Amino acid sequence: MKFTVFTLFICSLSLHAQETKLTALWNNWSNTQNTDSVRLKAISDYIWDGYLFSNPDSAFILADIEYQFATEQKNTLYQSDALNIKGISNAVRGKYDEALVYSDNNFNLAIQVENRSLEAKMANNIAIISRDRSDFKKSDQYFRKALNVFELEKDQLGQSKACNNLGISKMIQGNFGQAFEYFDRSRNIAELINNDQEKAAAYNNLGNLYNKQGNQDKALIFYNKSYTISKEKNNPAGLATVLLNIGGIHKDNGDYDTAIVWYQKSLALKEKIKNIQSISTAYTKLGAVYNKKEDYSTAKFYFEKGLEIERELENNEGIALALANLGSTYNQIGRILKSSNPDSSQIVLNMAQEYCNRALELARSSGGNSPYHTAYATLFKMNYNDKKWVDAFSYLNGITHHSDQGIKYNFFTLSEQDKEIYFSTLEEDYEIMYDFTLLHQDKIPSAVDTVFNYVLKNKAITLKSSTAMRQNILNSGDSLLIADYNSWIALKKQITEGKVSAKEMDSIEEKARKQEQALNRNSKEFKSFEALEKLNWKDVQSHLKKDEAAIEFIHFNSYLNGDTSILYTALIVTSEMEHPQYVKLCTSDQLASLLKRATGDNLSVVKQLYGTKGNLNKELFNLVWKPMEQYLEPVKTIYL
Repeated sequence: MKFTVFTLFICSLSLHAQETKLTALWNNWSNTQNTDSVRLKAISDYIWDGYLFSNPDSAFILADIEYQFATEQKNTLYQSDALNIKGISNAVRGKYDEALVYSDNNFNLAIQVENRSLEAKMANNIAIISRDRSDFKKSDQYFRKALNVFELEKDQLGQSKACNNLGISKMIQGNFGQAFEYFDRSRNIAELINNDQEKAAAYNNLGNLYNKQGNQDKALIFYNKSYTISKEKNNPAGLATVLLNIGGIHKDNGDYDTAIVWYQKSLALKEKIKNIQSISTAYTKLGAVYNKKEDYSTAKFYFEKGLEIERELENNEGIALALANLGSTYNQIGRILKSSNPDSSQIVLNMAQEYCNRALELARSSGGNSPYHTAYATLFKMNYNDKKWVDAFSYLNGITHHSDQGIKYNFFTLSEQDKEIYFSTLEEDYEIMYDFTLLHQDKIPSAVDTVFNYVLKNKAITLKSSTAMRQNILNSGDSLLIADYNSWIALKKQITEGKVSAKEMDSIEEKARKQEQALNRNSKEFKSFEALEKLNWKDVQSHLKKDEAAIEFIHFNSYLNGDTSILYTALIVTSEMEHPQYVKLCTSDQLASLLKRATGDNLSVVKQLYGTKGNLNKELFNLVWKPMEQYLEPVKTIYL
């Protein structure tokens, strides 16, 4: 506490000296041949270069002096510059509400003096602040305003920047299709005007997008392009960002030591340019990789340093993520201490739970998604280890619920191949749910309902091809329906390609929504497509007669019982069941061992697996069907 007070006191003295110096410089310049604009530019440069990002408190107060001088000279350009500095200094400190007030005032000033370039820049600032506050509706609206002005002014660099920003916004929201189109458009413009910094930014963002979809090979191609440009052109900020992202690829591939090398290089650059928000991100990445190395004390050190910065910035989403990461680390430390020091272990585990609960609370209030998975996963592990099955299932369901939301959001925006890659990134979450429920269905019978519902929806979504839907509609012979569908596709293409002006975007999106409603009204195929997300096991049961059953087969990696085998299981439902029955059948090794022994032509293989009428072979039957027999005794018809 003493150190903090001392530091503030020193800053206060320094700031007073700066104010005196600025006033003296202004008075001195007033007695020379320098124009007012030259003097105001010198003050602006003094603040931007010396204080804005390294000492935002000082920059804010010095901007007051600039604003005062600019008002005296009736110079709206530097009045606006001073307001911009005030807005940015608040944003750097995480004071987004105050930052928004100054940016709004500046935006209105730009409209008042009819300065289109300034209007676009301020719209962009408002959008970035709104995005940081997770107000995506407002951020997208203002990014489009900026893009619209840049288009009218034929400012290609501005267009590239606006498209990059819109892409980031869409990527954060999980709309990967639109994100790709905006990033791709930004890249094309940057290549056309040969702007290396924008090219590097677009390549890096495309890498991030592919990485989020689980396509690391493509991600690395774009990261390397960004790295090459940033290094050749001596762009430390761009280089620091892409170094961090390349490190992330190594971490995900299990090469933790190499990841740390890349992360440390990135951190050194970030510290050099004094971007504290970026430094916090580097600390978070380093903490995560040390967690993977099971070096929990080092992980804790980096997460705490990140938390300190996020609290200084008053960034709730950043605070939530840091707390969630610390909760995960404390959980691991607590488990290690359990055998040697039970009392200390319980204190640490209580801290882990407190951190995670606080992280979830902040995430809900800020609207951020990043902390959810880490916090839910940690709380699931804690309750699972303590054999608190109901609470464990609740947190596990929180994880899969968020995965489910992402799947539904991206269904129409990804290609078939990209869908498969994206789904693979979520697979483990669902597999843990399937594994947990198989082990504990006797304690939580309703968990089987949840599993059956996820299996129905995810199988349907992965198998239900948008190509198949198109063919069904186009082959329907209904000319009005086909026209509606073609119109909807054309509108969706306009939206995702980003080739319309920002001003037109809202009306086009509204037209697309109305067209979609028309398809829902008129197309049986389209309705069934939309109905997938509402599908549940009760819908299946309602169509079964008393002597009928439906079976869903699933297989997954087993994580929770100490081995890593692939399990084959069945979900059985009849018209009389209160809950579906979840049955373990066999492992992939058991099945593979049996199948390997069957050789020869098709008929020979069939005879070896099933035997003959006079000499039945029941091995395959015993693995796959016998475990289900007791639940199917009254059944005459089975739907697979």
